[in-house]
Amino acid sequence: MDIKNLQQGTLLDESGVPILYASERLSFPDEVSFSITDSEYLNRISNLVSQSVQGIINTRGRTIELVFQPEIQNGLKNGSLKMMQTSVGETLADTVHVGGINAGKIAGKGRIVESGKLKQLATGSFQIASLIVAQAHLADINKNLVEIRNAVNSLHEKIDNHNLAKIDGRIHYLEGIIGKIHRGDFDYDISLQVKVKIEDTVADAYEWQSILFADLKSLISDVSILKDSDTFGTGETYQKLKGITEKIYPLIIRRNILLKMASLLEYIQACIDPVGKGFSQFDLRKVAWDLALEKLEVSITKKAERLLSKAKFNSQEMLEHRRFFILKTLELSHNISNNNYDQFEHSLVKLKNNHRKVLSESGKLRIAVAHDDNGLIQKAAIVD
Repeated sequence: MDIKNLQQGTLLDESGVPILYASERLSFPDEVSFSITDSEYLNRISNLVSQSVQGIINTRGRTIELVFQPEIQNGLKNGSLKMMQTSVGETLADTVHVGGINAGKIAGKGRIVESGKLKQLATGSFQIASLIVAQAHLADINKNLVEIRNAVNSLHEKIDNHNLAKIDGRIHYLEGIIGKIHRGDFDYDISLQVKVKIEDTVADAYEWQSILFADLKSLISDVSILKDSDTFGTGETYQKLKGITEKIYPLIIRRNILLKMASLLEYIQACIDPVGKGFSQFDLRKVAWDLALEKLEVSITKKAERLLSKAKFNSQEMLEHRRFFILKTLELSHNISNNNYDQFEHSLVKLKNNHRKVLSESGKLRIAVAHDDNGLIQKAAIVD
C-alpha cells in the first residue's frame, strides 16, 4: 500500500479541540515497549478504537495507531493550524495548515462527537492509559504498601496514637485508590476528586515531616543538656545516653514511612496522570535530614567520649563496652537511614524506567492495534 494513501484522523470535541489522533500503519511494529495481552484490556481497547475511528478509518485488516498527543491541539492554539471552513463559513471536522508549503492542505481528517459520547470516549481513553501504566507498576506499588504497613505497625508503642492514626487512615485511603486503578473504576470526574485527596496527602506528609524534624531537634537538645549524673560510676549517665541513642531508630522508621509514602505517591500519580504532571511533589528535605542526623550523632559521640571515659568504680573494659554500644548503635542507625534513602532512589529509577516502556520520550501514549479482516483486534501494544 502506498504510504500516501494511509488513512488518518483526529477525534475532536464540539469546540474543535482534538482528543485522540489515529493513523493507519503499514504493519505492526516489530519492536514494542509493552505488549498488551490481558483480555480485559484488549476488549477495552477494541471498544475505544471502534468508537474513536468510526466513520473516518476502516479497521478491517488494518493496523491502527492511537496517539494521545498535544500537537494538533497546540497547533490550533498557536495559529499554525485551523479548522477547515466552507465558502459559506461552515466549520468542518478537518484541520488545515495555515502557512508554508503545505498551506491549505489537510493536516488531519477528523470527526466531531457530541458531549455525551465525548465523555464516554474520554473516560475509555483515560482508563486504558491508567490500567496499562498501573499494570507496569503493580509489583512496586504493592511492595510499597506492604512496607509502609509493616513500618506503621512497628511504631504503635513508640509514637502517639493520634499521629499514627492519621497516617494509618491515609494509607487505607491510598489502598482504596490503588484498588480502583487496578479495576479501571476511574473517569475524569473521579480523577479530579482523587487528585484533590492526593494533594491533601502531600500536605499531610509535609506536616508529618515537620513533626519528625521537631522531634529530631528535641533529641539534639536532650543530648546537649545531658550532664554527668553519677558520683562514682557511669551507670545512670550511661542509661540516659543509651536511652537517647535508642530513640533515633523510631525516628528513622518514621522517616522511612515518609520515603515509602513519597514513592507510593509517585507511582499513584503516574497511574492517575500517565501523560501529564498535574500534581504537587513532596520534598523530602534530604540535605536538612542528613545534617540534623549528623549533628545528633556527633553530639552523642562527644558526650560518650567525655562522660564515659573515667569513673572510680568502673573498669576501663566496662567503660569501653558502654562507649562501644553507643557508637555501634549510632553507626547502625546511620547505615539504616542511608540504606532507606538508597532504596527510595532505586524505586524512582525503576518507576522512570517502567514509564519509558509506556510513554514515548515526548510523553505521548502510543498504542498500536492490529485487526483481522472482520475488524476484531488480533494484538495491541505500547510503541515508542
